[in-house]
Amino acid sequence: MVESASYGSPWHELLSSDVVKDAAKTIPGFVDKVMGFANESLDRVKLKKNLVAANSDLPPSQPESDKA
Repeated sequence: MVESASYGSPWHELLSSDVVKDAAKTIPGFVDKVMGFANESLDRVKLKKNLVAANSDLPPSQPESDKA
């Protein structure tokens, strides 16, 4: 019995697709562009969370790397 793929998010499903895998192999700079896009998106989310925390009584969340 073979189980079908199970994805945690639409992004995970997209990145696991054969089309994206083929693009990563054939298009120069594709992986770097996708990684840059992802990093910029994460930076915007972190900035937004910190701005919301600064305007409320809640302390800002610590980055995962700072947590013990």
